[in-house]
Amino acid sequence: MRLLFIRWHPNPRVGGLAVNTEQLMEQLARHGHVVGDLTAMFPALTRPVVEAPVRWFGAPLPAVRRRDDVVERFRALVPESAVRRVLRRFTPDAVIVSSGGAWRAAWAQRMVDAVRGWPTVLYLYDVASSGLPAAREGPQPAVAAISQWVAEPVRRRGVAVEVIVPVIDRARYQVATSRETVLLINPTPAKGVNVALALAAARPDIPFEFVGGPPGLARRIAAPANVRLREWTDDPAECFGRARLLLAPSRYPEAWPRAVGEAQASGIPALATDIGGMREAVGDGGRLLPPDAGPEEWAAALAATWDDQESYAELAAAAEHEGRRPYLTPQACAQRLEEAAADAQSRWKPEISSC
Repeated sequence: MRLLFIRWHPNPRVGGLAVNTEQLMEQLARHGHVVGDLTAMFPALTRPVVEAPVRWFGAPLPAVRRRDDVVERFRALVPESAVRRVLRRFTPDAVIVSSGGAWRAAWAQRMVDAVRGWPTVLYLYDVASSGLPAAREGPQPAVAAISQWVAEPVRRRGVAVEVIVPVIDRARYQVATSRETVLLINPTPAKGVNVALALAAARPDIPFEFVGGPPGLARRIAAPANVRLREWTDDPAECFGRARLLLAPSRYPEAWPRAVGEAQASGIPALATDIGGMREAVGDGGRLLPPDAGPEEWAAALAATWDDQESYAELAAAAEHEGRRPYLTPQACAQRLEEAAADAQSRWKPEISSC
């Protein structure tokens, strides 16, 4: 099949949606499919505060086209205005529109409307997008979701959903770790950086590493001496090579935090908030605390995990086991996407003449 992915952000390295899309496209290409990718040329210009004038002035501009070893890529200032020309050039058998985040739901709906007349899969990465697609006449897109947690409210609306969890290639992420630090990836308020800072202050004997985060983070937080701030890296050995425990005290209900699966490839358990799809991601490979847990509860959970060697060994073994779940493999994820695309094709034929 010829499969065209549409997403708002072109960065292939940062963010669960972007990383998952890149690895899913790679796997589909290995399966023999021809893969294309349409994204915003400047994602910041798709934000609600600026997108109206950009759409007004940039609509006539065509997409820029280039091809790498795996994917034929299209970049457009206004993707929904350029998509019909991209459809003519790429002629996909199915289109996959990805939606993640509250304000991006409206953008994803516009893209679904823009590709009307072609077999479409709407891939939901966030519960904020579970209200899509908006009711309309004619065939509806096939729907996929990144987790059962995201799929459930869609199913309650009577819509069938294929769950396609994040692509976690164990061979790519498995590293030898010295198991000496607590690791927090992307230290932001939504990811629970304040909880992490309180834990680090309560346990000065434990080294913490914060990886990534917004620019100027060091100036905005008062990090204890045992916290090391590190720049973002997509090198698994550099990211996980010292981690004994992944800390994920999320405040926002993430659909399926892929960092958990990446850590599980190396048998690194998680200490996390029981929110959103975190329970699905962690499984038995860690400890979960309720969203309203206080500092004392977090400190006690860290002590029970870090200080008790027998308990830690059990959790690490469980994390290793969870990382081997068959439905997490790239092959399984690609197969489910193929099934969703076939479902979309069975609903209607592309209206090529309407392009």
